[in-house]
Amino acid sequence: MENWLSDLRFALRFLRRNRGTTLIAVLALALGIGATTAIFSVVYDVLLRPLPFPDSERIVAVFQVDPRGRRMGQISEPNFEDLEAQNRSLEALAIYSSGVHSTR
Repeated sequence: MENWLSDLRFALRFLRRNRGTTLIAVLALALGIGATTAIFSVVYDVLLRPLPFPDSERIVAVFQVDPRGRRMGQISEPNFEDLEAQNRSLEALAIYSSGVHSTR
């Protein structure tokens, strides 16, 4: 414990004498802590927080693919209705669009 107090007194004396170094160290710590907090907040909200639905681990996405096996932009409504009528595995189906559509 005595060594720790001695080190603390030395650090305080050093910081008092070298104010420029102290200012740079404090600014670097503040910037690092702030950036870490911001990044963690984004990662938590986007990747780690569970979805706000009951049993969200059971939610799946179904896509329509073209003959080459590439995912198409959006499932057509008639194909969705066929999928819904023939569904035997999923509890419920819903269709959504993430794009902006204009009406004429």
